[in-house]
Amino acid sequence: MASALVGGALLSGFINVVFDRLLSPEALNLIKGKKLDQHLVQRLKTALLAAGALVTDAEMKQFCNKDVKDWLDSLKGALYVADDLLDLILTKAAIQNKNKVSNFLPSFPIFKDRKIVSDLENIVTTIEDIEKRAYILHLNEIPKDNFSWRIATTSLIKAHKGIHGREDAKEALTKLLKLETTEAKTYVTVIPIVGMGGVGKTTLAQWLYNDDELMKGFIKVWICVSEEFDIVKITQTLIQGVTDVLCNTKDLSLLQEDLKDKLSGKKFFIVLDDVWSHDRHIWNNFIAPFQYGAKGSKILDNAGYDELSGNTTLEEIGRKIVKKCKGLPLAAETLGGLLWTKYDIKSWNAILESEVWEFDLNDSKIIPALLISYYHLPSYLKRCFVYCSLFPKDYTFNKDKLILLWMAEDLLEQPKRGKTFEEIGYEYFDALVSRLFFKQFNTKNSLFVMHDLIHDLAISVGGKFYFQFEDPRNAYEISTETRHLSYTRLTNLISKDFDVFSRIKSLRTLLHIAHSTRSLFSNEKVQNDTLSNNKCLRVLSIDSDRELNVLPDSICELIHLRYLSLSINMMTLPESLGDLYNLHTLKLSNCLSLTMLPNNMQNLVNLRHLDIRGTRIKEMPPGMSKLKKLHFLSDFVVGKQEETGIMELGELSNLHGSLCISKLENVANSSDALKARIMDKTHIDELELQWSRGDDMVTSSESERDILDKLKPHKGLQVLSILNYKGTILPDWVGHPSYCNMTRLVLRGCINCWALPSLGQLPSLKSLEIGNFDGLVNIGEDFYKNYDDHSSLEASFPSLEKLTFEYLPCWEEWESGEPNAFPKLKTLKISNCPSLKGNLPSHLPALEIVNISDCRQLVSSLPKGPAFQTLVIRRIHKILLQEIPLSLQYISITECDEVDKYLESFSVSQSQVVALHDLQISGCNNFVSFPIEGLAVPSMTMLTLHNCKKLKSLPCHMNTHLPNLESLYINSCPKIELFPDGGLPPNFKVLGIGNSDKLVSNLSSIGVHEGLTTLYIWGPCESVESFPNELLLPQLPALTNLELYDFRNMKTLDCEELLHLTSLQIFRIIRCPKLRNMTGERLPASLIELKIYDSLCLAELCKKKDPNIWPKISHIPDIQINGRRLT
Repeated sequence: MASALVGGALLSGFINVVFDRLLSPEALNLIKGKKLDQHLVQRLKTALLAAGALVTDAEMKQFCNKDVKDWLDSLKGALYVADDLLDLILTKAAIQNKNKVSNFLPSFPIFKDRKIVSDLENIVTTIEDIEKRAYILHLNEIPKDNFSWRIATTSLIKAHKGIHGREDAKEALTKLLKLETTEAKTYVTVIPIVGMGGVGKTTLAQWLYNDDELMKGFIKVWICVSEEFDIVKITQTLIQGVTDVLCNTKDLSLLQEDLKDKLSGKKFFIVLDDVWSHDRHIWNNFIAPFQYGAKGSKILDNAGYDELSGNTTLEEIGRKIVKKCKGLPLAAETLGGLLWTKYDIKSWNAILESEVWEFDLNDSKIIPALLISYYHLPSYLKRCFVYCSLFPKDYTFNKDKLILLWMAEDLLEQPKRGKTFEEIGYEYFDALVSRLFFKQFNTKNSLFVMHDLIHDLAISVGGKFYFQFEDPRNAYEISTETRHLSYTRLTNLISKDFDVFSRIKSLRTLLHIAHSTRSLFSNEKVQNDTLSNNKCLRVLSIDSDRELNVLPDSICELIHLRYLSLSINMMTLPESLGDLYNLHTLKLSNCLSLTMLPNNMQNLVNLRHLDIRGTRIKEMPPGMSKLKKLHFLSDFVVGKQEETGIMELGELSNLHGSLCISKLENVANSSDALKARIMDKTHIDELELQWSRGDDMVTSSESERDILDKLKPHKGLQVLSILNYKGTILPDWVGHPSYCNMTRLVLRGCINCWALPSLGQLPSLKSLEIGNFDGLVNIGEDFYKNYDDHSSLEASFPSLEKLTFEYLPCWEEWESGEPNAFPKLKTLKISNCPSLKGNLPSHLPALEIVNISDCRQLVSSLPKGPAFQTLVIRRIHKILLQEIPLSLQYISITECDEVDKYLESFSVSQSQVVALHDLQISGCNNFVSFPIEGLAVPSMTMLTLHNCKKLKSLPCHMNTHLPNLESLYINSCPKIELFPDGGLPPNFKVLGIGNSDKLVSNLSSIGVHEGLTTLYIWGPCESVESFPNELLLPQLPALTNLELYDFRNMKTLDCEELLHLTSLQIFRIIRCPKLRNMTGERLPASLIELKIYDSLCLAELCKKKDPNIWPKISHIPDIQINGRRLT
């Protein structure tokens, strides 16, 4: 019998969706207005309720009973039909309503459409018949779990006359609070207080919290968590508790950085009271900032459940469960993610004793432990998980894209309490992550992956309703019942392979997953069949097709369509696109030729996401203000007419994420700019304000400034870019310290501006980019702070980590300002500032990277800082390197004068550099020699010399002064003739020599080297006709890799001379077009790979197995010609 702990059957969620349609206000209005048969609707409700009570039991029994599996599939197929039919009815009614309002057209009762009535009667009868068959299969009804809500607690103790019976517990906790953590990795300890409700956990916590003597030296905060562990709200409350200042920031990353700063190095006592949910993924994210607290910090976790009830028994059960996992880590980990949310013996026993362990799954790839974890998912999460079976193994999931697809397929429950669909989607996704159905791949880009075994589970549960079309050989496995189809590689399809699509008639999803050179829609017949046969499509994507440049009009007949993604070569879209009433998402990114959107876009009243990045849209279509449900709009291209102007943005108050507003030169005046109501768009995180390039002369600089002033965004903005602004001065709001959440600011192309605003008081700014300010001459004290503002920060740019100045042709001086500025600056980049003359800031304590290029007049000392690691200079007149930071690890010097003077700092007599491991010198035409004493850099592992035409020799005494050197690359240094006396260092492994004929001719000067494993020799050594007998290779017993590149006149390869390379395994011959002879018996017996590229003569002889060549190479296991293996 199926356990009541199962989270809900997969079909339960689907039944709920259909039921919700029947209970929607639109459906009720149709019934009330007698446009929909009330009796028929009631029959459908009854049938759905009856079937819904049985699906949990059926889902468990389907693996043991094929008849039950068929019953579930029949019900699922019927639900698809019912849902499509109801969606059609509601859509038609909505369109009729809309037309009636706008055009005063009469509406017609739905029940007068005989086909719709007939179809509805048929599907109701079908579901009733399916429900009746359940009793033959002995399916049982499984009740649903109930939930309760809690009342919030506070830190204040109630006015009890006395608290008794918990003295021992208080004494134990007092000892724990006084105990300081000795572990080196973390100074914070989490102390759980557990027990059943009503035993006094909160009272005990209050008692401790209000003990002044015990709390001496602690920063303390009390938080009542209750049922929902909202990490953002809890972190906000913590910050408010620590600072006594209201915190309205909603970005978790910024909140945690702020909390980290507030708690760093301080001892704190945090009470989390009434915690009813411990989602591991959320918890791990939540506690991250606390790791920086002082030794002895404590978090008191007052659980609202008896987490450790029967701890010994739970441990015993847990060990038995682990044994059932049979040594599979993924199984144990996934069940651990499930048990993390279960706190009682009954729940653990239910998993241990689940009948799934006994299922005969030998014919499938399903692991019982994973199936149990799946069964305990709520029904809505099951549907979302199974949808992922459409994606291939090893696919990298983008969280935002997947949620849009879930939304299009009605997999998300209706939002409540002011939430959006997108927020519901994030909750679902995070829940699957916490249960380890997804694992994070990339923290910065919200990318996730799914384990292969979990992917196999999704495919198995999805069954015939989901299909991945990856190989032409499996085309005929597609069932007529398939509703969701994805496709990837179609390059090998032939015409007959497309025939299968003519019999598919019920698709909801047609999703192009991976980019390829061919699309299903390349074939006109498939295009017509697919669109005409599958009128119920909800998701359609046509990507990366080089042949299709016109969108077929039949797409616009797909009135169920919610998600349309196009990346094709087309200039316009059909006007009928506006008929897609249900469309939620329209993705046109990378339609590179697209210049116009349909004029009737305003009809897409349900549109939530419009992405036109990468297009060439000239202006927005009229009436964009009517799309009031828009949640995301990538770009708004301002038109010149009122109906396409910036005022249309005013009504779009629900926009989230990023927004780029371009062609701002079309804004007539500041009044129009104000009507865009940018300030009111409080959910926008990233804003780009962009004027077009060119035509930089303006009639009124003041008018330009007023327009930008009225485009002032809300105070919670995180990223701001202002590009090609035409005014001479930026408005006061740019850089104002009230923008406390701003982390990145880009100011580029403001060629008329002669001054920068005060930016140093932005408290959270991490990245600042300034470029193409043609009128900027001086950066002075105003850059750091506005001296009229008396509430300035202690240090200017307190959070800045990356600072970039580029293309400032008139910039002459940078006044360093206050000494405490830039306390966290890690990267400083200055490029193409030809007039810059003054000094750079002298002390930057966190500086790691300095990159300065094309600043010919700059004469400056390097900033000082203990963390300085990387120095890149290019085309610089003079950088003073007298005091090289001891932490410096990488130096690159390109096309600079006086390199020999720079290198004096590394000479034997002066060098103090202990960390440098990589030195690159390139294009320095006046560089003649290294210091006479040599380079004394014992830590150096790599030295690169490129295009130093006058350099005469390598550093002397390399074998002793550079003992850890592993790699040496020399290219286009024609005057270097010999390797230094004493040979190369003992740890040396890789040598590359290119376009240095004299050095190539004297390779033997290396002598015998026991450690060299890789040798690259690059041409064009035009004088070399035979290799290697004319070059006299040194003795290299450890050499495993040899590459010859661009020996244009080499005709002969002497195998005999290579035989002493007894360890050689890989030999590459590249761009040796005249090579056609091999002398000697054969190449070394140790070779396992011979790779020949762009060497036509030798390649042809190898392919023909020429008798003068083949015997010399036939013993090599892997021979490749231009990347293809020779067989």
